[in-house]
Amino acid sequence: MIKLFIQSPIKDIFFQENKFFVESTLQDCDLVISENSESIKKALALDIPVLKPSFLGDILDVNMSFVLRQPSLKRSLNFALRNAVSLVASLKKIKADPNFWQERRKTVVLFCLEGLSSYILFRNTIPHLLEKYDLILVSALESKEFIELYDKESFKDIVYIDTKKLENKLGYLSKTLKKLSLLKSHFLLNTAFSHTEFTRVLTLHTNATSKVMIKGNLANIDIDEYYECLNLYNRVLDTGTCINFEHYRYINMVKAFLNADLKIDFELMDIKEDSIKDKDVLTFKDKSYILVSLESSLPEKRYKHFDKVLRELLEVKKDLKIVLCGSEKDLKVCTLTHPNITNLVGKLDLASFIFLLQNSLLNVVNNHAPAHLSNALNKPTLILANGDNLGRFSKYPRELRPNSKTLYEDAIEENFNGVKLFSNLGLIKPYVAKKYNVSDISPSKVVSSILMFLK
Repeated sequence: MIKLFIQSPIKDIFFQENKFFVESTLQDCDLVISENSESIKKALALDIPVLKPSFLGDILDVNMSFVLRQPSLKRSLNFALRNAVSLVASLKKIKADPNFWQERRKTVVLFCLEGLSSYILFRNTIPHLLEKYDLILVSALESKEFIELYDKESFKDIVYIDTKKLENKLGYLSKTLKKLSLLKSHFLLNTAFSHTEFTRVLTLHTNATSKVMIKGNLANIDIDEYYECLNLYNRVLDTGTCINFEHYRYINMVKAFLNADLKIDFELMDIKEDSIKDKDVLTFKDKSYILVSLESSLPEKRYKHFDKVLRELLEVKKDLKIVLCGSEKDLKVCTLTHPNITNLVGKLDLASFIFLLQNSLLNVVNNHAPAHLSNALNKPTLILANGDNLGRFSKYPRELRPNSKTLYEDAIEENFNGVKLFSNLGLIKPYVAKKYNVSDISPSKVVSSILMFLK
């Protein structure tokens, strides 16, 4: 249990909706939630992190509730080193091209650095942006294979960034900043919802006349860093205080950026057969099977009971064919062997995986990129999810995907609105994500849900 000292109007709902928190004294707590300056001062002196809620009237503004904590020596040192690299890069003069800035059709640099799941939910806005602008994409490296398959021709240029190297390799950071400084653009549109100090540095060095950001949240930065961000941007797009499903948030963002009323669908074209290198995969087009994807980005998002689920499922549906997919990291997640199970874990490229998704009867997936690929293809989808970013990435709104269902452990189902609020709220987010592990969903619950889909 996490011990809280709380002085805030949200106190009652906090303990009502989140049973894994217990009330405590300030001296003995793990976390302080307070707007009281004396309590904040005492907490910081004791090196206890503080969440300071922000309100608009009586409504808790999830986006602007921010964290106060004592700065760590390591974080301060890393920040100083990155600023030093940034300063050196900024001293290198870029020769201006006056003709470029007078071009009638303008160019926008898109920052899409939050990973493949976010990019899948964002990408349907691209055709609308292209009606008015040329586009340069700055993307997380993990999205490269997908972008090369589907969207490469949409962009004048693409810069892929390895975000892990960006954090750990100063030389890589320096080279990345140089690349961004050499871009020519009229606008920068940062699509990120959760701002980081890295996006601040990247923004600073991107060669654009006007820079636009989303109001976003302060889960990863403090209020001072946020105000530094504001100083870098000419315009801030406000997507509101509530938690929106990411597809809808991106629509609102692009509407505001273009100042236009748009209808944007959520879809993904089927992969073409000539894109498939492994021709054995094409044989699945004429087969009836369900696909089970073991892949996930974090341990708490990776379901560990697929062996038991599939064993129980095959006892009931003896003729059911199952295709197992995942990356090499998932080889030990499910070791069950059975004549009806085809194990392709670690053997597929992305094109082959998408082909299998689009031809299955049902896709059973963890809450990761495969969940959004399956839903974008409009396939029946069963998602197994923990408590991370509820409302933003799960569950899929019924009106958007009526054939998609998300399973959570019972504690989330019973307190969904409360967990949704705090799973997106600054410092609380990591506590919620770790508390609710996807593997706490019972195998029988998964089996019964699969059988409901197959009726």
